[in-house]
Amino acid sequence: MTNKFPYQAVHYSPAGFILLKSQPTGNLVCESYKSASLPTLQRECGVFFDTPAESTLVTVNFTPPLLVPKAIYQPPAAQYLRLQSEIADNDEIFQDDLGEYVALYAIPLAKTLPIKTMLPAPTFQHTATRLYHYLAQYSTEQPNKLLLHISGNKMGFILIKNDKLFIINELPFTCPEDVLYHTLNILLQQEARREESAILLSGASGDVQKCGKLLARYLKHVKMAGAELTHSVINLKSQPTELHTCLQLIEIQ
Repeated sequence: MTNKFPYQAVHYSPAGFILLKSQPTGNLVCESYKSASLPTLQRECGVFFDTPAESTLVTVNFTPPLLVPKAIYQPPAAQYLRLQSEIADNDEIFQDDLGEYVALYAIPLAKTLPIKTMLPAPTFQHTATRLYHYLAQYSTEQPNKLLLHISGNKMGFILIKNDKLFIINELPFTCPEDVLYHTLNILLQQEARREESAILLSGASGDVQKCGKLLARYLKHVKMAGAELTHSVINLKSQPTELHTCLQLIEIQ
């Protein structure tokens, strides 16, 4: 990773938002906020980003994007999204690069427009896109890599088998036992053997650690995502912050 200075990024979702910025020392400062209102985001951005930056990365909620193989993809993107769900005429449509796929998703203008007025040159990317690129470069001896992203009461997941993307989706959960059940079921349905699967967890929810401990009782290779990276992240009180809480905002090369 290259820590550009100044660098700033925002994660925005119904579960709240996360702000991240770089420091001249190369360290990163990160803060999480439970309120998901745009006025609160605007107020906190004004205080948090005290060093001007030329642009801002904005990652959006994990709600699964539509994956279309590049080999058959033909613009416009809206024609594919309308086959999957209803989109409003004024929704902004985005497309991200996911290896052999194009990831398509729409964001209401009521959300993107205020962000464009409060942040310099925002670049929108899907949370799943950021986590996919992290997972793709993650080095492990296991042929299968499954990343679980905990946000609110949703568990997003990405499975890569033998360097190929197999599935990106999201499921609701009410307790860590649900996450265990979903994880075991995903591996079974996708024919990914437990002992051959590296399980990585990310997310700012307090349930991440609980889920990790439970999963480790039934699966051999369970880790917090980002643990192998050598970056220092602190909060505004100079307390250490774990990388898995803001992994989607960190630039990884």
